[in-house]
Amino acid sequence: MIGSVLWDRQSLNPKPNVENPSAVINSTSNTSPSNNSREGNFRLMSKAAKLGLTLMALAGALALVIVLGLNSSSDNGLGTQAVSTTSGADRSPTIDSYDHNTDKADNVLMSEDATKSEPNAPKSNKSLNYTSSGSLEAQVPMASSPIVDGYVTCSDMESDITEALKLFMNNFINNEAVSGEMYADCDPDNENWYDHLYGYDDYSYDEANGKTRSSIPSLEKETRYLTPDVHGNTDNENKHRSKNGGKAQEGFGQNSQTKGVNEQDRVVSDGTYVYAAYGDVLYAWPAADTMQGVSITHIPGNATECDENTTDPCTSISKPSIQALYLGNSRLTVIVEQYLVEYNTPKNPTQPIITDFDYKVDLRVYNISDVTLGYPLEEVGHKELTGFYCDGRSVGDKTFIVTAFYVNTSVITNALLRSQSQYCGLDTANYKELASQTAKHQVQSFAKQMVDELQLVNDCSSIFRISTMQSSTDEPGANMPFIGTDIKFVQVSALNMLDIGTPLKVAGGFIAYDQYVMYLADDFLAILSNVFKFDCSSSSETFILGFDLSSEAGAIPYCYSHVPIGLSSNYNIDKFDNHLRIATYESMPSCIDEFIRNHNPTIFVLEIPSFQDGREKMSVVGESENLADFMYIDGSRFDKDKVYVSTANSQSSEQNNWFEFFVVDLSDHLHPNAIGSLKIDGRLSYMQKINIKRVPYILGVGCDPNWDVPFGLFLIDVSNSFSPKVTASYKVAEFSDVYWDFNAIRYLSRTKKIIIPFWDGTFAVYSIARNSITRAFNVNHSSPSDYEYEAALPARSFFIQSELITIQGHTAIRTDMQSGTFISELDLDVGLTYSICD
Repeated sequence: MIGSVLWDRQSLNPKPNVENPSAVINSTSNTSPSNNSREGNFRLMSKAAKLGLTLMALAGALALVIVLGLNSSSDNGLGTQAVSTTSGADRSPTIDSYDHNTDKADNVLMSEDATKSEPNAPKSNKSLNYTSSGSLEAQVPMASSPIVDGYVTCSDMESDITEALKLFMNNFINNEAVSGEMYADCDPDNENWYDHLYGYDDYSYDEANGKTRSSIPSLEKETRYLTPDVHGNTDNENKHRSKNGGKAQEGFGQNSQTKGVNEQDRVVSDGTYVYAAYGDVLYAWPAADTMQGVSITHIPGNATECDENTTDPCTSISKPSIQALYLGNSRLTVIVEQYLVEYNTPKNPTQPIITDFDYKVDLRVYNISDVTLGYPLEEVGHKELTGFYCDGRSVGDKTFIVTAFYVNTSVITNALLRSQSQYCGLDTANYKELASQTAKHQVQSFAKQMVDELQLVNDCSSIFRISTMQSSTDEPGANMPFIGTDIKFVQVSALNMLDIGTPLKVAGGFIAYDQYVMYLADDFLAILSNVFKFDCSSSSETFILGFDLSSEAGAIPYCYSHVPIGLSSNYNIDKFDNHLRIATYESMPSCIDEFIRNHNPTIFVLEIPSFQDGREKMSVVGESENLADFMYIDGSRFDKDKVYVSTANSQSSEQNNWFEFFVVDLSDHLHPNAIGSLKIDGRLSYMQKINIKRVPYILGVGCDPNWDVPFGLFLIDVSNSFSPKVTASYKVAEFSDVYWDFNAIRYLSRTKKIIIPFWDGTFAVYSIARNSITRAFNVNHSSPSDYEYEAALPARSFFIQSELITIQGHTAIRTDMQSGTFISELDLDVGLTYSICD
């Protein structure tokens, strides 16, 4: 996702009489090295702080802080919220010329308004700054081409973080001044000072002390910190190692989105061996014969537990857990994670701002060119990654791993909370003055601490520059959204599996996201972040960071963009003909009544800048008209100049109006257009283009409207794009992970069969014909919960040498594909937790 902004551009103006002075937009000359300069269009992020009691104010603040930024909810989208403690007069936003070399603003103001830049004007190396007034005057770059250039030095990034923190702290103080207004009546000598505010209903009797106590929070005396959940959220090209030689890899390659790109998984195969992550154990066995034996590799590292009764310092470490496998030509990359918990450790006076919440991530590479059964795989090297593990991709022997840090902004805001004892009894003006002095004293040390805690393994030249995610070309007068989200620093580590000794090449940037998606095709990697809004006017926005992967330098910041509505899956993204196509829809937030939500499916087409044009913004060149009102997207499948979209109606009470299938023509990048549609009686979360006797079909996997029959297969004839039609369907009252785990699906184009796993341990093999879908046979595994070791394998299937290999829980079963006859079973617990004699 993403953008390189970090900091929330919008804090709340809860009351009409709140001061809201001016903001100045400056033009800044960028001297960091770049191929070219370019104009940008990142939207600035925002967050609605809430009025009310101190607890509500703190919760709102902690969410707000994550995006550190500006407030322009009512000021032409230019971020005019930063409040001065000395003046409430508004000024019109202007553009100043500012040079990084001199660090001095020119005296002459440019006459052009910040929001009226000519889109076809010659490119310039001038970047626009958002300048806030207030006790902590800040200048934060607006999204424009220079944010792709990275930083000459990490000191430059520290300077940008300092400015962003000033902006954020200004906004936080302004919000606290309103939401914590009750503390103006605070009396440190009277513990019941709030009696007249809340009455006696909020009181309870403290038996231990014989006193009546209020449920209203008392003055803050200790720092409070958040510890969120860190896990927020491809055909193989190894033909030279496969016993199938030059045959298609549909039987063992990953069912990934993009050909030639491997996604993260815990069971993979190169056609010769199957590799499986079983907790802290890595298994390998012959794909064609599970009876020959296995290779068992124990991941280094032991779990340690602390005595709950001890008073001595102690660190508890979880057992290593394999999170992902990435298959190369002759190497296998393994991502291992452990979690650390410290007990009875001396309190650190400097709490971390950049934190991975004590997750330890190791990257280990194994040689799979010569597997010896009965022996562990040969480890050729390992590296410790910083941050917590998120996702990754591999292409051949190149691996790209995404890890992230949280920005724990509660550390920054704690001393600014109006509930702190030093602000007791101060009126709003005096609170702002004292809080601003505190912020000025802390801001530079916080910025330096953040850079130090990022633990960057190389320089900062491949880090997207911090920006407001709002560009100078944004429409004036438009209210920018309130955004409640997390801020994280995301980094992409590039590794060549054949050269594990070479230092990792790391690129990244600060991003704001509630949900993110990773997409890789050709030499282009995109991280897209979905940021939810909370202003009850719309649902979310998607910010995009694009990286170039063509050089040996790893991932290089290349481009950025933004689309005004949200994204839910990497299958809703596609790169074709140097354009990025995105299928998405707008969904109203929960504050809008469920029955009046307006979901608007839309296809956006973005042009990826060419190498000749240099690194810059991806411009939105095409946008479809809404496919249908009150529809949201269940699934989509891009196929060159078309995209097939499955939608569901969020309002209709008539079952036959709930679901609709669309064919959208993308041959003209400027005008994506729906050319065909079809009412169907089920939702399709996964779709695959297949051919039967040279006739194109979409094979859809989904379910019925009410989940009464939770699983269904649908065959749709798309030979006539203007008039698609369902030719066969099959429904069964069973549940499956394939709704969201597409690697669990295996379609065999030569035999026209699809293998689907269900929750009860059954794998069903279906035969697909032009006018029928029939269940050929079942393979029955033991219940997924019926295993000895503290691990379980996801449901996967492979087709190798006329045999079907199904894997789930702790067993792998071989079955004759023609007859459905059982051949053999491999129990991974045998030899691990008990012997075969048991």
